[in-house]
Amino acid sequence: MLKSVARLLLLFVIALTPLYWLRLDGLVPTNFVELLAIAAFLVALAAWRVNFKLPYWQPILLIVAGLVLGCLVSPDLRTSLGILKGWFIVPILFFWAVTNVLGTADVPVVMRTLWWSVLVTAAHALLQWLGLLGLLPHQAELGQYLNEGRALGWYESPNYLAMYLLPASLMLGGYYFSKRHWGSVLWLLVPLLVILAAQSDAAYVAFIAITALYGLWANRQRLGAPAASLLSVAGLAILLGVIYVLSIEQELGDRLVLWGFAGELGISSLLTGVGAGTFQDFFQQRFANDPAAQELLPYALHPHNLYLSLLLSGGVLTVIGFLWLVFKFARKLVSNPDQVFIPLLGVGAVLVHGFFDTTYFKNDLAILFWLFAGLFWIMSRQTETTNG
Repeated sequence: MLKSVARLLLLFVIALTPLYWLRLDGLVPTNFVELLAIAAFLVALAAWRVNFKLPYWQPILLIVAGLVLGCLVSPDLRTSLGILKGWFIVPILFFWAVTNVLGTADVPVVMRTLWWSVLVTAAHALLQWLGLLGLLPHQAELGQYLNEGRALGWYESPNYLAMYLLPASLMLGGYYFSKRHWGSVLWLLVPLLVILAAQSDAAYVAFIAITALYGLWANRQRLGAPAASLLSVAGLAILLGVIYVLSIEQELGDRLVLWGFAGELGISSLLTGVGAGTFQDFFQQRFANDPAAQELLPYALHPHNLYLSLLLSGGVLTVIGFLWLVFKFARKLVSNPDQVFIPLLGVGAVLVHGFFDTTYFKNDLAILFWLFAGLFWIMSRQTETTNG
């Protein structure tokens, strides 16, 4: 009974993740989706009682240890602790619940739940972009994006909209294409159209790189291409994407300022980082007398790079832990790509897009990343059982 309740709560989390903006202020700020995830974890824990087997616990331990060290040196302890709780601890607990409650038989319903979530999110953004829906209360000052012709949805930025839709759509597209569910694949053209309307260049690069990789994987037997070769091709696609993004003059200038300062700050605090969520404060202090740089302050909430954000938030321990986790994914992909490739389409989009933006540091993006990790674990276990 408890396991069934936990399963239902997990599906609710997956379906309602984009509604993280329904926040609850108090002594410990939280939001609707976070409370759902905690409830799913507690019910799952009650169902399993003494079993607390956490997959990939070694890299996860390093990630969290680094973030704790970052909190200890943070000039804004409340913000850093809030990020540690909401974007790491709670999503990791959600990941534990996914890997302990759900199994291979649940994968189709998980995919369908996420499919509906993505379509509803994309449909809302599309109708808003067409002028048929207005802004939500928390978007009162974001009308300039719609005036610029960029899709926004219920997010605070078009880039955030793309960072949610792209990895989810790519994984779902790969899954339903492999199952020959053509209707489900065609409906995913709606979120892809919305991503195009969001005008996120980094999302375009990630889309091209991951779809090229999927195309090669799907034809690997005919092409005679092992998984390692496919990863090399993906690396080349990413490199070309980097060159493309950096060729955009305005993007280049803004990103170089942010990346340069983030790199400088990260190197000076290599062991501990400076604390999650404090980049903007350090940026403001550093460029207090530089009017041109001050114009970037509203966009300097983070360094617009996943890896630099990890370094600043938790130092070298967090970066090593994250890369170790990615290495575990890649090693399984090279050894047996048949089942695990589908969730890694989502992970790959996060990693590629992460060269140009911070594709993890939000409630919904963190939940989505650990959902991919959970599906990877479930599907890899299925492969091991089949091979055994």
